[in-house]
Amino acid sequence: LGVSFILPLALSLVFNTVLFTYSVAVIVKISRKGLGKSSDQSKSSKHLRAVFAFFSVTGLSWIFGFIPLIHPVLSWSWYIFIVLNSTQAVLIFVAYVLRPKVFFLYKNAVMKCLKIKPQRRSTILSNSTTIRETVG
Repeated sequence: LGVSFILPLALSLVFNTVLFTYSVAVIVKISRKGLGKSSDQSKSSKHLRAVFAFFSVTGLSWIFGFIPLIHPVLSWSWYIFIVLNSTQAVLIFVAYVLRPKVFFLYKNAVMKCLKIKPQRRSTILSNSTTIRETVG
């Protein structure tokens, strides 16, 4: 592989690393502004989850894809590259979809499709959102 392939890939990795570092700095700055509030831990975990998903999409797998281009002895990292690249959608799904609010909405929709009557109750899903399950 020549410079015509490795150089653009290296530049792309550097560019993504710079953007990722900037994004993390902005997220940390925003989360520090909220210090002293009661919901700091939940906000911090949300920010951490977003950073993890963002990092998995923007660079981690491509770093392992770039390593074997440096020297053939490092070709073992192709396996890591393939696994990480093929599981990116799963990681994003876990980070953003498998959340209590989304789970509750899917559960409610499935129960309606199966014509199972949910119990009447009020469930608080976030600090500002309340969804009521209704019988029917």
